[in-house]
Amino acid sequence: MSDNQSYYKSKRFRSILQYYEECERDDVPCIISSDDYVDIAEYYNVVKNNAEKAEKVIDTAIKLYPGVTSPLVFKSRIMLFVHHDAEKARHYLSLAEDQNDLDVYYLTAEMMIVDDKIAQANDYLKEKLTEVDEDDQQDYIWDVANLFLDYNNSEIADEWIAMIDDKEGTDYEELVSKSLICKGRYDESVEAINHLIDKNPFSNDYWNLLTMTHLKSEKNEEALDSSEYSIALNPEDEVAILNKGYALYQMGNIEESITYFKRYIELCPDDEVGPFNLGSCLVDLNRYEEAEAYFKRAETLADQDSPRYIDILQNLLYISDKLGKKKDFQSYLQKIDQLPSDDAQTLIEKGIVFLFYGIYDKAEAYLLKALRKGGKSKEVLLQIASLLADNGFYISEDGKLEELKDNQTNKENSDELDNSTSE
Repeated sequence: MSDNQSYYKSKRFRSILQYYEECERDDVPCIISSDDYVDIAEYYNVVKNNAEKAEKVIDTAIKLYPGVTSPLVFKSRIMLFVHHDAEKARHYLSLAEDQNDLDVYYLTAEMMIVDDKIAQANDYLKEKLTEVDEDDQQDYIWDVANLFLDYNNSEIADEWIAMIDDKEGTDYEELVSKSLICKGRYDESVEAINHLIDKNPFSNDYWNLLTMTHLKSEKNEEALDSSEYSIALNPEDEVAILNKGYALYQMGNIEESITYFKRYIELCPDDEVGPFNLGSCLVDLNRYEEAEAYFKRAETLADQDSPRYIDILQNLLYISDKLGKKKDFQSYLQKIDQLPSDDAQTLIEKGIVFLFYGIYDKAEAYLLKALRKGGKSKEVLLQIASLLADNGFYISEDGKLEELKDNQTNKENSDELDNSTSE
């Protein structure tokens, strides 16, 4: 469990949260520190999955403490990652009185990374390193390495990891382990994580990291074992419980995995991950009515920016088709069609949906747009080429989707979608 998650369960935080919620209920001023406001906003955002309420909390903090850095950094992150408004994100960050705060440096660089200016972000952070107090430099280096690992850039992360002075310390070993995972060198990462566990066998974080590595390398029995060690240390560790569910599912023990996904829902009722995974299990068991209820719950909990949101809609589309719910089918088809498509992967996923259901004009439009968006990426090109070949299609020289085999459902399904969207 992360330090923040532990703090959210502490008596101190629960007392502050209760005081805040009582003040909110009674519509009276809540006198707490700016850091306490940020902790409450982070709690609503991460634990309760409620960005709207988190933003309301942080707006209050900004009014009470104008110019204080931590609330403005939080607001800036909300603007960047929830509202996708980089200009407003930069505006709120510029209001922070302490522009030399490390969190300002990190978020400024992260904005560059999000804008695909990776090298510029790295240069900026290296330049700022010279301005960081000597006592804080090692922490700064560790944070920057983690930032690049969060974006799966192990090459740049390794540059920063090499700057860590204490090569025998756990901080260094953790970063090396994560970098190895990022590179897909799972056997080496397992060895490194086991070394960390030898130093601290009572760390849930290390056991959970080991489980994740085993899951990525499809060593499901080993993943099950390490997840059980973590649960033995803390029976309410939600990450360990979720990981055990994943391991059981991948081993084909679907009924047993359901038990752990249900337990995860009990511990994290506001996270769409639980009902999503439980719904997936029920679909595999052909229990479509039950699965539908869980996917609807997941849809309610998930933000449209969630990486699972389109998968949730795809499952609801599939279930409505299986249950013969034509109105629901068209509704979910339209929702998928109307989703923002800012990246090649989302465009590909939308193309897959329309290709699967024989709506080839829509599939063509999305896949060609995905090619334009990510055409320089070998991964994107291979993914689209494989998808089309598997379904008997190719893209002609004039940029059209052409069939390799007969399929007569295009016009019928396209007309059905057009009629439903015009109603």
